[in-house]
Amino acid sequence: MIGQTHKDRLSLHKRDILDGKNFEQWCIKMGIIFGFQEVLEIVKNDIQEVEVGTIKVQRTIYKESKKKDCKALFLIHQCVDSINFEKIASANSTKEA
Repeated sequence: MIGQTHKDRLSLHKRDILDGKNFEQWCIKMGIIFGFQEVLEIVKNDIQEVEVGTIKVQRTIYKESKKKDCKALFLIHQCVDSINFEKIASANSTKEA
């Protein structure tokens, strides 16, 4: 962008890290990141498991939902400090984290 320094451009890509003191602000920013990455619905609503014998369309929807959940969990992992990471490291979904 015109008028931005190299430092300004780098700060656009810097994510805030949850350190236990900035939870409210972190949640707001993560909501925006999740919305931009198109995973906010999965974070809010979780994934509906599919049963054996479900139709192909349902399995495809489940697979896409699982992929989005993994993407959201990855984003969370990138935005927490080491203490908070230890608390969520074994989570298998964003709801668990």
